[in-house]
Amino acid sequence: YKIKKDKVQKLAEKVPRKREKAIAEPEELAPSEEKAEELRVKRPPIPKEEEIVKKKKKEKLPIPVVDIAEEERKDLEKTESELDIEKQKFICIVHKGAVSGANIYLCPQCETIYCTKCVKALKNKGETCWVCEYEFEI
Repeated sequence: YKIKKDKVQKLAEKVPRKREKAIAEPEELAPSEEKAEELRVKRPPIPKEEEIVKKKKKEKLPIPVVDIAEEERKDLEKTESELDIEKQKFICIVHKGAVSGANIYLCPQCETIYCTKCVKALKNKGETCWVCEYEFEI
C-alpha cells in the first residue's frame, strides 16, 4: 500500500495543477496590448444622417417592365397543366338523361340521382326511391 501511495504522490508532483498554473503565470491569460490591438476590428466611421438621405435619393432603382397579362397567362397555363379536371355528369335514374344545376335531387338515404321533374311525378303517383324504397321529401 505504501508503494502505491508513493507512486501516486510522485506522479502528482510531476503533473501541474491548472489552478496553480493560472496563479503562477497571469501573463498568459490576458493578451498583450499589441495583440489586443491586432484583435480589435476596425470599424468604418458612422456616416451622418444627411449623407445617408442623399445617397438614398440618388440611388433610384429601375422599375422592371413586365407584361402582367403575359405573366398571369403563363401562371394559368402552368396551373391548368397541373390539374386534371373531370366534369362529372349526373344522369337521372328514371329518364336516363343528363341532370345539372338546381334540377338535381339526391335521395336522402342512398344518394341516388333523380331530376326534380321525375321526383315530383313519382311522388304524385305515391312511389318511393327505386333503389332503397325511401319516401321522397319534396
